[in-house]
Amino acid sequence: MSNLFKVIKKYFYPPKSRYRKWITRSFIFLFIFVFYIIFLPITFAKQAATNISTIESAVARPGQLIEQGESFYRAGNFQEAVTVLQQAVREYESQKDYIYQAVALSNLALVYQQNGSFKDAENAIDTSLNLLGWDAKKQKLKVKSQTSKMLEVLAQTLDIQAGLQLELGRTEISLATSQQVEKFWQQLGNNIGVTRSKINQAQALRVSGFYRRALDTLLAANQHLQNQPDSLMKVAALRSLGNALQLSGDLEKSQETLEASINIAQKLQLSQDISTGEFSLGNTLGSSVPVMLNY
Repeated sequence: MSNLFKVIKKYFYPPKSRYRKWITRSFIFLFIFVFYIIFLPITFAKQAATNISTIESAVARPGQLIEQGESFYRAGNFQEAVTVLQQAVREYESQKDYIYQAVALSNLALVYQQNGSFKDAENAIDTSLNLLGWDAKKQKLKVKSQTSKMLEVLAQTLDIQAGLQLELGRTEISLATSQQVEKFWQQLGNNIGVTRSKINQAQALRVSGFYRRALDTLLAANQHLQNQPDSLMKVAALRSLGNALQLSGDLEKSQETLEASINIAQKLQLSQDISTGEFSLGNTLGSSVPVMLNY
C-alpha cells in the first residue's frame, strides 16, 4: 500500500519485451510499500502489463498467480486472493525458490490482515521471515550470505509485519520493526525505502499519541520528497504530513499540504488516494480545537 516512491514506474513497469528477464531477476513486487490506517492506505505495486498466454516458463506461472491475487485484492475479493496466493506459495515451494515463496507468503499475510484473519496473517509472516533466515528473537539474519534481493524482500516483509503489529495495537514493537527496516534500506542505499520507513515510524508514533515526534519525523521524510518526482509515495507522504499537522493544531498548513497531495493524486489519476485525501481534508476543515501534544 504505494506502497510514495521514486519512479515506481521505472522499477515496476518494465517494457513488455523485457518482462521475462525482469520477472526472473527482480523480486516479485510485494503488494505494498507503505501502510495503512490514517496515514497510508494499503497500496499494491503493479506488475508490467503483458499477455500472460505468451509466458510459458514455470517461473512465470506463480508470478501470474500473484498478479491475479493483486487483482482480487483490489476488487475486495479477499477469499479469491487467498486461494491464488496459496497456490503461488505451493508452486514456489515445489521449485525450491524460497525467496519468491517468502514474497508470496508476505502478500498472503497482507490479504489475511485485510480479511481480519490476524492469526493466519501472523503465521504467514513468520513463515516468510523464517524462509529469509530472519531470527525474530535476536532481530538479525541467521544467514551469512546476504544478497541484495533477499535483503530487499526482507525489508518489505518486515514493513508488512510492522503494519500488522500496529493494527494489533503493538505500537512499540511496530516502531522498532520500522526502525530495523530503515537500517536495511540504508544498507541497500535505497533512499526511497528509508523515506518510507520514516513515514511508517511516524504512523506508529502518531497512534501512540506522540504527535510532535510523528510530525518531526514526517517533516524529515517530506524534505527528502521535495526533490522527488510526483509519485504515489509523494501523495501518501504529503497526506501523512497533512494529517499530522491537523493533529498538532496547524490547520492552515494541514489544509495546504492535503490539497497538494490531492492535486498530485488527481494528476496521477489515483482515485483511491483522491478519496482518502478528501476525507482527511474534510477532517481538517471540520476541526476547530487543536489536539494537545504528547512529548
